Amino acid sequence: MSVSDPGFLEKIVRYKQYLLVALLGGAGAVLFSYSKDPALSPGTAEDLREAAFAMLATALALFIAEIVRKGYEELLSTTVQSTLEENLRDVRLSKKLLTDLERLRDVETETAVSEVLSVKLGIDEDDRLTGSLNKMLDGLSALKESTHWAKDVYREYLVDVIRNTAQNTEALCALSTEKFPSQSGQGIKLTPSAQRTDEILAKLMSTVGPGSRYSVLSDLESWLGGNLETFFSSSRVSAEQGVLIRRIFVVLDADFRRRNGALNTENAFEVLGEHIKAQSNRQDVGYHVRLYVDHGPKAQLSGELQPMIKKHFGIFEPSHDDPCVQVRVEEPDLSGLRLINLPRNSIDQKKFEFFWQFLEDDLSAERLETERWRWRAAESAAS
Repeated sequence: MSVSDPGFLEKIVRYKQYLLVALLGGAGAVLFSYSKDPALSPGTAEDLREAAFAMLATALALFIAEIVRKGYEELLSTTVQSTLEENLRDVRLSKKLLTDLERLRDVETETAVSEVLSVKLGIDEDDRLTGSLNKMLDGLSALKESTHWAKDVYREYLVDVIRNTAQNTEALCALSTEKFPSQSGQGIKLTPSAQRTDEILAKLMSTVGPGSRYSVLSDLESWLGGNLETFFSSSRVSAEQGVLIRRIFVVLDADFRRRNGALNTENAFEVLGEHIKAQSNRQDVGYHVRLYVDHGPKAQLSGELQPMIKKHFGIFEPSHDDPCVQVRVEEPDLSGLRLINLPRNSIDQKKFEFFWQFLEDDLSAERLETERWRWRAAESAAS
């Protein structure tokens, strides 16, 4: 057969196409095998499988088209295009199926939890523990899908609480199952509310980011005994990185007259002195502290601001267009923590602004020394 023979040239073209089929098929098989590597992320594995399916489908189309259509190029390209489109449609359908399965899995979560508890503990589906665990799983799932700026803070907080519960469960199990448990066995760790509050405030402060603001009304008793130490450290770092922190301490003479109160002149002086050291020179960023006392020319507040002296709250205002988060603490021991989403320019924010402007000047060491003598006099009058 001559090289110029059309039949010979047709065979050469056909052999080349067979070689292309082999290469595409081999590459597709390699990609598909590699996509099963457990070290790959789910997204990467799915992309590799999609590419593998496309290569294998194309190779199959080329092979069938060459056998059936005997090399007619135009018809071959049409078939290949059609096959690829069908393959991609199948991939999209597969993705939709996976989405439907995930949604079905979420719907069945409550039933699954009930079944697990029934097998493990003999608990029926109406038990309070079942309801609590279902709420916890639903909440964690909702946090995963949330776009709120503080969602990772909330999730990390919950993970810490769950980890603590798991550790306590292990310790209690050892006590109840071992006939003679070790005297040096694992202890029960009950995390104080002050520590939990300190941790979540510190994480919020670290997350809010440069250009944001934190405006807060504080009492002094909440800061005694090393409370809020982590939060204070985080606040100083954030202030240096461009967050504007404005804190108003409300200190009343009656606080020093309580015979069994934790607050006294010296620890008040010490706490406020540490906050003065953290203050910044620039007014637009950094850490700033002002002091309200119920004596002197700045003691008379307007009727609108008067209720503010009994409140203790802070407002995180992110620089981006996200909701503000207000933190409220009901007791000086930092228990009763409440987190509330607020719109921009809320009433509490506006009242804080009025209060801040009313006090005019940041707290200075000289002013604090003057107040120290006044507080000592208040203590003496009560004794």
